[in-house]
Amino acid sequence: MDIKSAAEMDAVVAKLEKEQFAVESVKKGEKSKKAPLPFTTSTLQQEASKLLNFPHRRRCVLHSSFMKVLILRGREQSV
Repeated sequence: MDIKSAAEMDAVVAKLEKEQFAVESVKKGEKSKKAPLPFTTSTLQQEASKLLNFPHRRRCVLHSSFMKVLILRGREQSV
C-alpha cells in the first residue's frame, strides 16, 4: 500500500479504527541472551572514540596511563 497524501492516510486510519482486532495466539518461551565478549584494546578505543569523541592522541595517552596503573597494581599484589 502506498499512501501519497494526508487525505488517503486519514481514510485508512478511519477504516482501521472501525475494525476489531483480536490476538489469536501468544508464543511463550525462554530466550537466552549471551553475554557480550570482553573488550579488546582496539574495540575499547573505538567505543571511546564514538561515545566520548576523544581524538586518537588522547585515547593513546589514556590507554598507556591505564595500562601502567594495571601493571603497577599487579606488581603490588604479587609482592
